[in-house]
Order: sequence, then C-alpha cells, then structure tokens
Amino acid sequence: MKRSALALSLALLPVAGFAQDTTLPVAVIDVPPAAFVKQAASSNMFEIQSSEMAQEKATSEDLKTFAADMIADHTKAGEDMHAAAGDTPVPEELSPKHTAMLALLTEAEGAEFDMLYKEMQAVGHAEAVTLFTTFAASGQGTDLQKFAETTLPVLKEHKTHIDHLVAMP
Repeated sequence: MKRSALALSLALLPVAGFAQDTTLPVAVIDVPPAAFVKQAASSNMFEIQSSEMAQEKATSEDLKTFAADMIADHTKAGEDMHAAAGDTPVPEELSPKHTAMLALLTEAEGAEFDMLYKEMQAVGHAEAVTLFTTFAASGQGTDLQKFAETTLPVLKEHKTHIDHLVAMP
C-alpha cells in the first residue's frame, strides 16, 4: 500500500497544488483548442476506464454508484467532445500520466483501491474543473468552448460528489 500511495503522490505532484485551488483567476492562460482536447480526452478516457475498474474492484457501494455515474456522464462527454472538436484531432489513447494511474489502480485491491480511486477522482475532477473553466472563459465562441461551458456544471457536480466521498470514513 505504501508503494502505491508513494507512486500516486509522485504521479500527481506536479498538479496537486494547482488542482486544489479552483478559485484561481480563469482565462489568464490561453488554452489552445488542441491542448484542451488532448488533456480533456485523456482525462475523460481515464474517468471511464478507472470507473469501469471501480465497478469491479471497489468495496464501497457508494463508490460503485459514483463509478456508474462517471461512466455514463463521461461517455456522453466524450461523444459531445468528438462532435464539437471539428477539425481538431481527438486522441484515442491515454496520456502517460493517466496510463500510470490506471496501472496503480490495477495493482490495488480492497481498501487500498478505494482510497486510490477516490484520491485520483478528486484530483482529476479538480483539474478538469480548472481546465474547463479556463477554456470556457476564453471567449473563442467555438463549438469546443460551448462544449466546455455546458460540460462544466456536470464536472463541478462530480467534484462535489467525490469530495463528499473522500471526506467519508
């Protein structure tokens, strides 16, 4: 368990501090559409794949219910992003970071799996809220921007839900 927790800490170290404060000013950084799609697509695929794993491995019924919601909502988000992307290519593979995180979940069992899944979901949704907030505020008026605007409330709901689950014993 210590090995997995350490590996998770190292995998999330570059983003953990930034991801925790979603009250940062938005649209300070211009996120190009290709960068938004690349990051959003990998995150979305990770949400689905890790949640499919959670439906099999989680020990908590609350986590299994959360995972089912993630699969449904992120499957729809993926379809919507593909439709909104236009000429911007949508990656079909996970980023190295998300691949490593899935590998950690694959190795984990029982309470260790539950802890890792919850933590990864909490950090992932904080990152997603920040990314989507920034891109939605970019003022580009594109279909991708509209996608970010309409998806953002769902991501915020997910973040609130997983934050509640993390706080539970």
